[in-house]
Amino acid sequence: MFLGTWEYSIDSLGQLVLPTPYRSALREGVVITRGFDSCLQCFSPAAWLRFAQGISGLPLGIAEVRSLRRLLFGAASEAQLDRLGRVALTHNLRVYAGLGDTAVIAGLDSYFEIWSPARWRGETQRFQQLAPGQFDLPPLVSAADTGHTRSPHL
Repeated sequence: MFLGTWEYSIDSLGQLVLPTPYRSALREGVVITRGFDSCLQCFSPAAWLRFAQGISGLPLGIAEVRSLRRLLFGAASEAQLDRLGRVALTHNLRVYAGLGDTAVIAGLDSYFEIWSPARWRGETQRFQQLAPGQFDLPPLVSAADTGHTRSPHL
């Protein structure tokens, strides 16, 4: 499970140190691809396989599906962590995500994202400015467990 948010430097070779808690889940490597929000999405090989199978099962006759496959598979990169826990980010992926000499790493349960600090600040500000109740989250526990009958609001 990938949790937490960190900010790390990117060295002149495009290498980024990954958080220590992530490294055990990435012993087999990491798959890095373009994310949906001008960031990078990163998966363990097993999580990537599950994710990719879902996309591969979509019909190729739909233009949007082909575009999605290009976005994700066309830019995907497999990498290994070195002995210091660093992963090399390709030039194309760094450009796509707007990365300079620092990056924000955000854990999102089964995968994590890599953001430019400026884009991450914009994303977190955008989320914080959402009007309360603009969207409902599914109940995290049953109503019987809490006595509540409504979905929680942000």
